[in-house]
Amino acid sequence: MTAQDKIFELFYILLQRKKVTSACLAEHFGVTQRTIYRWCDSLALAGIPIVCTQGKNGGIGLVEGYKIDSALLTDQEKLAISASLGAMSSLIEGETESYKSAAEKVKALAINASDWVKIDFAPWNENLAYRREIFDLIKDAIFSCRQLDFEYFAPMQNCQTRSVQPWKIIFRGQAWYLLAFCNQKQSPRYFKLSRIQKPKISQKPITQFFSAEMLRQNDESPVNRPLKTVRVKAQIENYALSNLLDDVPNAEILEQRENFSIVQFDFVDEDWTKYYFLKFGALLSVMEPAVLKQQIVEEIARMHKNYEIL
Repeated sequence: MTAQDKIFELFYILLQRKKVTSACLAEHFGVTQRTIYRWCDSLALAGIPIVCTQGKNGGIGLVEGYKIDSALLTDQEKLAISASLGAMSSLIEGETESYKSAAEKVKALAINASDWVKIDFAPWNENLAYRREIFDLIKDAIFSCRQLDFEYFAPMQNCQTRSVQPWKIIFRGQAWYLLAFCNQKQSPRYFKLSRIQKPKISQKPITQFFSAEMLRQNDESPVNRPLKTVRVKAQIENYALSNLLDDVPNAEILEQRENFSIVQFDFVDEDWTKYYFLKFGALLSVMEPAVLKQQIVEEIARMHKNYEIL
């Protein structure tokens, strides 16, 4: 956390509380009282009405009745905050009304308020509502600084029991992830929320806190690992083309006929790649590269053999 971040947090604390002693603030931030007073000077220079009083009931506070000037935020920023709060209200069970209320209040500050965009993380399938429960439980673990135990289905692996120290919930690409310190691997890991089963908050406190440096040094992190791709050329029935474009929006349509299209695109080159294309069944045929095509052919042969046994 930079000094600027700490000064902003100091401002937020003063907004929430009428008066705080410099000693209490110094202990909270792990700095000297002289540093606290220097930060207060910075806030005063920025136009924030800081009041410092001495004596038995003395402390640091803001002028009574002071509120944040809505002019500090542009209309675009207010609408962006409103959209973000509205999105969170669709996901966090039990706090929906507070998020919606906050979103409406922030939007009301904007001169050109509009409903041009709505972000809704709620699943179309109501049977997937249990993911909200997982989201809430992980959030509670993070806020209470407690470790988390769960069963996890990693790609191409059996179910594993994991004990982690949760740091952040991240939405990236098209899915939610938990960024945490894995006790088994002794390093940071990303866990896809949809693959987490039976999460439970442990009584063990978090001892490994978020470290950007630790994350950068983690070679197993998907963020740090170089992405391998392969150029794929395939024939796909137009009936299923929209499903493919959901995952590869940069696909180039080389040829389009009445019933099928020839497409070309770059795709992730991993062990599971062949299984992705198999989900289309007979609606899609990989033409290139030859290696991937052969892998799919061999996998289909194994599938056929399994059904002969049954």
